[in-house]
Amino acid sequence: MRAEAGNGRRRAWLATLAALAGAGLACSGLETGVSYDPMEAFPPTAAWTWHEPGLVLPADPRLAELGLGPILEDAITSELARRGYKRSLRNVRYLVAYQLRVSTRTRPEESISIATLSLLVLEPGSLHTLWSGFARAEVDPARNEAERRHRLAGAVAKLLRDFPPGS
Repeated sequence: MRAEAGNGRRRAWLATLAALAGAGLACSGLETGVSYDPMEAFPPTAAWTWHEPGLVLPADPRLAELGLGPILEDAITSELARRGYKRSLRNVRYLVAYQLRVSTRTRPEESISIATLSLLVLEPGSLHTLWSGFARAEVDPARNEAERRHRLAGAVAKLLRDFPPGS
């Protein structure tokens, strides 16, 4: 029984480590959802910049070494650019923020880690949310870094597939 508990803790630790190392980068069973303000007329092209206080990663000291912020920012910046939304410091129409959360569920016989990426498009003055979306999946610890990067790019692409609304 003690060995089983140890194995369960080891699986939980490995799943959590994989979640932190990949934090949504190595996911299967991707679920996404979006909502937006129907009063906002999203143009086909626009300038945006990061809303720095809204960039949130899990508060785990191991993340500093993993560089998840830049990985996420590159994927989001690239996908928004494909949709006509360019990052800029001038004539900014939108602010963009993200939050990454990882939760681990441990049961006697299994542990799973779920990574959730939330993406927000905000109005600069009021910080009113004009568009929000999430991508959530169980983390797959068997993936290598290249596969995790590829899957994150795919998750962001799926999340933004109908952005901007009305396009």
